[in-house]
Amino acid sequence: MVKKINIRSLSRRIRKKNIQLVDVMAEEIHQNVHIHGAINIPFARLDHDAVKKLDPQKVIVTYSIDYECPVSRIAAQKLKKSGFRKVFYYPGGLREWLEAGLPTE
Repeated sequence: MVKKINIRSLSRRIRKKNIQLVDVMAEEIHQNVHIHGAINIPFARLDHDAVKKLDPQKVIVTYSIDYECPVSRIAAQKLKKSGFRKVFYYPGGLREWLEAGLPTE
């Protein structure tokens, strides 16, 4: 089972630069807008070589669009089953982040 991370904790970790933030949405969405510092590994590619760029020693946080989308949770579970130990998911996703006016790219 993976744990959730809330917007406040995520924002703090991003400022401290001690996480790997993974946008699991489609590449087109990521290219349009994403949370500052996030890398894009679309959900469909989580079983491929794309996850090799993740450091298994660091905390990983996955996110998708919003609370209604289960993809960030499922992606985090998938990474956990693949051997990553410090995995969380951010259920508020891009929508909550944008509504809070937090940094994006």
